[in-house]
Amino acid sequence: MDDQQNPDVAPARTLIARPANGVEQMEDAPGQTFGRLAALVEMLARLEEPAGPCDTKAVEAAGLEAATLCREAKVLLRYLDSHAWTSARVVPNGMSRA
Repeated sequence: MDDQQNPDVAPARTLIARPANGVEQMEDAPGQTFGRLAALVEMLARLEEPAGPCDTKAVEAAGLEAATLCREAKVLLRYLDSHAWTSARVVPNGMSRA
């Protein structure tokens, strides 16, 4: 059925497009969060590898990486804690669904 036969189709299409965009954004967030977590796990694995001969630059670099890992892990935890992972979510227009 085209828009000319039913004038209510165009407004409905417009109304559906808005939440569809919001759903796409909500789907992207977990993927990005998982990618960030995977990067942190990889960094941790590198730090846990046995060290070779003592090299002061390598030791300093490992210290910086460890500090970065801790800082990024805390940022990720704050992000996860800041979201209410319940069924009552906020829809793109800012109104609660509950």
